[in-house]
Amino acid sequence: MDELRTRWSPESHEHKVETFYSIGADRFGDCHGGYLNFGLWDGEGWDYVRAAENLVHSLARWGCISSVSKVLDVGCGFGAQDVYLAHQFQPRSLSCVDVAWPHVLESRRRADAAGLGPSVQFHHGSATDLRAFAPGSFSHVLAVEGIVHFDTRARFFAEAHRVLEPGGQILVADYALRRIPRGPLDRAFVALACFGWRIPRENASTIDLYRAALAAAGFVDIQIESAGARTIPHYFREQRTRVHRRALSDIRGSAATWFGLLFDTLVYWAWARGQLDYVLVRARKEQSRS
Repeated sequence: MDELRTRWSPESHEHKVETFYSIGADRFGDCHGGYLNFGLWDGEGWDYVRAAENLVHSLARWGCISSVSKVLDVGCGFGAQDVYLAHQFQPRSLSCVDVAWPHVLESRRRADAAGLGPSVQFHHGSATDLRAFAPGSFSHVLAVEGIVHFDTRARFFAEAHRVLEPGGQILVADYALRRIPRGPLDRAFVALACFGWRIPRENASTIDLYRAALAAAGFVDIQIESAGARTIPHYFREQRTRVHRRALSDIRGSAATWFGLLFDTLVYWAWARGQLDYVLVRARKEQSRS
């Protein structure tokens, strides 16, 4: 992919997601350490940055990312997770894609400040159109939460399978429904989440459908672990702190901040009543048959 900005059609899903995530992006700076994920809270008294890094570390370790790995991070946000990966796991190559141009600019600045230079590449593009990357280019494809916005998740799985080498792995942190929506409350949550968070309706799928979509794309050895209890309640508590509310208000404005808190409340409520889960996913592209 070239270094230029992609100009999305105003009617495109990518344009809607980019607009949504561009609110206050130029003022985000080091808020939350530059991370956007829910974190994986495995220790008593952990702060947000430690939990966010633990999520990235746990996925990378689960997938055995190492100095020989060629990694594609799709939906890289502000690049904090990629700086962490580069320092902690030192992959052979690290290419990153995000749909929001302000994210790409901040990611490049962050990587330069960390002394990574050209060893980590950030591109503006769509996760469902990775044609600029040749088949079999990567040993790992990583997607931390942003996958819920991809139009659609199934199209991304197909692209991830194509750009992975035989035996390569996809590593994902994502959201999934524990059950098919039943009753007006379930259906209202799905409708509000899809509308407010720019989620294609097809992505509001159960864990069983999630597994089926990976298999349909050609993945094998599919593992899906529930991590809702290690993420959602802790993130919800952290987001409600006065310090963080003030920081977000300075970045996004009070209206966007309160909208975000409302959505966080809906996510917590849906998890607490057994409708929503946060999942960690690992799957493998089958080895070529000789």
